[in-house]
Amino acid sequence: MKTRKFIKQYLLLAFVGLFAVGCFDNIPEEQELPMPPVSFNYRVFGGDPRFMLDYYVYSTILFLSTSGLDGVHTWDFGDGTVVTSERNDSVFHTYEVAGNYTVTLTVGDKSLRQPIRIQDIRPIMWVVPLEDGEVHEVLRTPVEIEVLLPNPRNLPVEFEWFFPSRTFTENMDPITAYSDINPGALIFGNVGSQQVRLQVRLGGRPLPAGIVNVPVGFYEPVPTLYYAVRNGNIMALKILPDNLSDTAIVNMPFDTGVPSGATPKSILYHDGLIYLLDPGERFTFEDDSEEHNRGDGQIRVMTTDGSRVEIMLQNRGHAFNDPFKGFIEGNTLYFTDRNSGIMAVPLTLRNAMFTYRQWDMPRFVANNRLCYFGTLLPYGALNSDLTRIDGVWYWGKRWNAWGMYRFTNNDIQMSNVVGGQCAYPASGHILPNLNMSAFVFDRGRGTRPATMYFAVYNPGFEGLYRATIEQMEGITNTAGLAPFKLTTTGTAAGFSPVPITDGRRLEGTNLEPIAISQLTVVEETGMVYFALRSGAPDEMETGIWRFNPATNRIEPVLLGVSALGVTINNNRTRLF
Repeated sequence: MKTRKFIKQYLLLAFVGLFAVGCFDNIPEEQELPMPPVSFNYRVFGGDPRFMLDYYVYSTILFLSTSGLDGVHTWDFGDGTVVTSERNDSVFHTYEVAGNYTVTLTVGDKSLRQPIRIQDIRPIMWVVPLEDGEVHEVLRTPVEIEVLLPNPRNLPVEFEWFFPSRTFTENMDPITAYSDINPGALIFGNVGSQQVRLQVRLGGRPLPAGIVNVPVGFYEPVPTLYYAVRNGNIMALKILPDNLSDTAIVNMPFDTGVPSGATPKSILYHDGLIYLLDPGERFTFEDDSEEHNRGDGQIRVMTTDGSRVEIMLQNRGHAFNDPFKGFIEGNTLYFTDRNSGIMAVPLTLRNAMFTYRQWDMPRFVANNRLCYFGTLLPYGALNSDLTRIDGVWYWGKRWNAWGMYRFTNNDIQMSNVVGGQCAYPASGHILPNLNMSAFVFDRGRGTRPATMYFAVYNPGFEGLYRATIEQMEGITNTAGLAPFKLTTTGTAAGFSPVPITDGRRLEGTNLEPIAISQLTVVEETGMVYFALRSGAPDEMETGIWRFNPATNRIEPVLLGVSALGVTINNNRTRLF
């Protein structure tokens, strides 16, 4: 019995040992792991360590095969150069012309292709930053610009600087160009983005020019106008005093570098941030009755200097739910869709996605939740601006139900209204039969009375108007508009904004032409700024305009600019 017991134990140990040995025999050593038949990698070899991740013209690039196949390696670098190497040889190559290339390694009858992008050398330029809180002021603060130039072959370098008008040395000597690596400290005599250009010749070959935009602020805190260039960027323009002592200063805009979007109908400044409302490419009528997924609008939020941009919400549902016009009060952003209602979202909202159908999207208010519905107001009525004055909402309509519809929060019904079965809001409907694309309320200051500015596009009555609320309540038709019309001054006096109605240039439909998309007011002076898409360029050119209460006339500000949304940062700053 004891012998059989030992035999069983030895047999068990032998089985375990055999299993263990078998397992370890099946684990290959690391160098024996299977390798791809053909593979390779590449990197910049030698040169300036600051450019080890940049594949420039003239850089030496090391190509290393990691292929599993042995034999002659044939390298085709895609620029007409073909070389061969043995299995473990490294290959070096330099590209003479920038571009996108395909590198092909062939071993036997196997090949692998990999792309490589070679970029041309250009000067890397930047403005030496000042201490925190300081800005480069016009005519005062010296500006220093530094340059870094990749030069893998250590070729001879020639520099040629070009400066904008009214650029000075630190001794206030005018300077327009400079031929050396460092022009020294500069002082700029104009406000806005001052573009400095550097042309470099490397080994006699001209390189792509380097450009740096120097943000030059005013020497006193002033308000800032922001405007959205269609298919361009958000721009900022300082609002300089009219009695500026140095009349030679040119007030140029700052380019924030933030894209405006396809149709930036409305931008809003609030508490240090700018909200960009863009209904997208489909800003006019879009038959989305079946798919409910053609919406391409969005709301983004940016800092005033453009250094940070965030998505607030995107519409991927019905095209009519794209954000059109906005208004901020407290911690809430209210925005209209194209024709049916007003949304209310918290200012803290980020990265939201709307995919609801039109009748499923929750709204702050809709056409059929006010007792105007069914009589004065149909379900589909094109929206204009909205604002709130002393607790009363003013909601503009520009087709099917023209005018301003006023109501309070208590007037909003909890369920859909049946036409004629409830009373109109007490605040009432005003400016009937007027097609208004935009309006803004100036609350007044000192002796300046509270006033509403509004753009009207009824044929024959196109233009910008100003009236008090009491006066507006007395305007019952287009004939009553005449006393309130605002016009231009100067050599082209007597004109007011006219929309584009020519079918060859029409933006959208003839029911909702664009001329003035948004109005904005400077609280201190009452100046009203707007971007004009002009239908009569011989009378008023497309660009940025303002109404000046001091002259009682419309005046040009910045012509030739294709913009839509405008907003004022009334907080006085020297830069942003």
